Amino acid sequence: RAARGGGKVLDISYRDMKDVTYTKASDGMQLCVRGKAGALHKFNGLSKEDLKKAMAAYSESAGKPVTERPLVVSGHNWGEALINGSMLSFCPVGHTEVGPATPSSFEVALSDV
Repeated sequence: RAARGGGKVLDISYRDMKDVTYTKASDGMQLCVRGKAGALHKFNGLSKEDLKKAMAAYSESAGKPVTERPLVVSGHNWGEALINGSMLSFCPVGHTEVGPATPSSFEVALSDV
């Protein structure tokens, strides 16, 4: 739910979620919710406290942990291009599939490609 007038409210049932990950970003924490149908929802700029609350709520409801997905910040190229649902992910060389714990350089929605 949006706090302090931060944006629109988006309700997603934990039953519709495939996995939930978080990444440390330059402007705070980023929470990513990947739906079973392939949709990806990203919530940027969360404080560590807000992230902990969201993680606890998801873990309690879904019975699954929220996984840290490290952001690749060094390297000389974008890595391997992998398709994951509705997203094109660029991961470090050597990765053959995208999972909740797979490091990612960045992701682009296939609809934007």
